Amino acid sequence: MSVPNKASSRPKLLVARIREKYPETFMELCPRQLKIGIGRDSTNAAILSPRELRAALCWYTRRPAYWCACKSGAERIDSPVSPWALKRLAEQLAEYHARAVAIREAARRARRAERATEAAVAGSARQAPTRASLADLRAAAARRRAA
Repeated sequence: MSVPNKASSRPKLLVARIREKYPETFMELCPRQLKIGIGRDSTNAAILSPRELRAALCWYTRRPAYWCACKSGAERIDSPVSPWALKRLAEQLAEYHARAVAIREAARRARRAERATEAAVAGSARQAPTRASLADLRAAAARRRAA
């Protein structure tokens, strides 16, 4: 049985520390392309020393799963601490909100249209109530008095 190499397991532990703070940026099972120069941006986060961060990023980006995920022209993931990432996050939130409002309005319009068709169908099927004449009402009153 072989003993795990301490040098090879250290970057995994470093990436695990980064992943605890930024799970959507450093995904384990389905990695996504990182922004070029993310190491320089992430040194301000003070999670790891610059040397540890460089070792962790080297290990993360040299994995076969990362290379399989790399596609030409694909969007690259930025560090959540950079101003660019915050701006992109605000844009995504605004897009999500706009889509949610549009979906809600479409559902509301569909419900209104459904109610209108139900009312039209029910209105055509419903017959006007028959009204009793004055003579019918007097006859009913006389029957009640006699009983």
